Amino acid sequence: MELTALALFLASTPQALPDFTTIDGRTIPYAEGEAALHQGQAVLIGGLFVGSLSTTGTLPVAA
Repeated sequence: MELTALALFLASTPQALPDFTTIDGRTIPYAEGEAALHQGQAVLIGGLFVGSLSTTGTLPVAA
């Protein structure tokens, strides 16, 4: 299977981690979304972020 020029470029270029998208179209920064997923505060359904974050927009630190 041959890689196209675009695929070769993307494979050799460092990529920023993608933000998560919610069902209402908002975006959640990758680090916050990943933390929520690992803490059991969120799940991905059909690739969309479904869960809750604290009201300040940052997740509470686990003690």
